[in-house]
Amino acid sequence: MSGTRTTRQSQLVTDQTLATQLPALMGTATVLVGKTRMTIGQIAPILLAHATAITATNNARQAAKSARAAERELYVQVKAIIAAVQIAAAALFGETSNEYAALGFAPRKTTKTTAATRYVATEKSKATRQARGTKGKNQKKTIHGTVPAADAPARK
Repeated sequence: MSGTRTTRQSQLVTDQTLATQLPALMGTATVLVGKTRMTIGQIAPILLAHATAITATNNARQAAKSARAAERELYVQVKAIIAAVQIAAAALFGETSNEYAALGFAPRKTTKTTAATRYVATEKSKATRQARGTKGKNQKKTIHGTVPAADAPARK
């Protein structure tokens, strides 16, 4: 069995088979395990204990997997509830109030633009208006269209 990888299930089957079959087939024989001589009567309970431990581990893993799935399902609901409560608390108390902070919510962080960023934005805006040929409100007031003179229809 050395050199091959065994699964937990195959190890469980092997342990159970050996624990039940060894006493019937080998009786009172002794086996050298490492540097210790052990009788079949000593070996069988150890194999059964290992099989029991594997079963307990498998059950615990399955229970943990089920608990994680239940937690994930609840988290989706809780996340939506927290978001709704945060919005309601902000509307009711305000984001800078002590009550809002007491619920564990932090106020939104305001972004601060630097003078350089504002300058660049203004320059880009001016360049865009110039490229598009857009005009401001007062400039539009000075523009008046002229109607081309239409030839009057001739009367007969």
